Amino acid sequence: MSIKRALIPTLLLFALAEAGSAATESGTFFSLFASVYTAEDYSKADGVGFRVAFGGAVQLELTAAYYTTFDDSDLELEGGGDLRGVDVELDVIPVDVGVRFKVGEGPIYVALGGSDYLLDADGGNVDDETGFYGNFGVQFSHFFAEAGYREVDGTIDDLVLTDPLLVAPEVDIGLSGFFVNVGWRF
Repeated sequence: MSIKRALIPTLLLFALAEAGSAATESGTFFSLFASVYTAEDYSKADGVGFRVAFGGAVQLELTAAYYTTFDDSDLELEGGGDLRGVDVELDVIPVDVGVRFKVGEGPIYVALGGSDYLLDADGGNVDDETGFYGNFGVQFSHFFAEAGYREVDGTIDDLVLTDPLLVAPEVDIGLSGFFVNVGWRF
């Protein structure tokens, strides 16, 4: 496990603990949510996540989600040829930092931000990537629902193919896609 993979979640947990001690009605909120994410080259993946948000009508939000086992991929080798017979599983942990804006006096909001994607591929090497996201949602008392879009691409190196003598040098992966979060804010 790299230092980056351990450091980012640890820092988020410290931020949550610090914010929790100062949480008041006026501006620090925590959320837990279930999520579904559908990427360009992968079928849907289910996930869970948490968020801490600071502020009023404009909020700074820190979010982390965990999507395990994106599979049933539709990947292609660089320069042509497909990998339909190869099951390339991928775990994705997007860590987001963004700004949320309340729209008018109603329950609707929009959010925009940047993401650091912690990636882990089964059967190959993949680097972590950066990207961005945008979403809109509705907040009723403690319940919320939101839909959004993530933009990020990556590359899997040294992918082991079904023939043990073949190794794909590089495979591009499209992780851009839509997500839906449903959760509870407290």
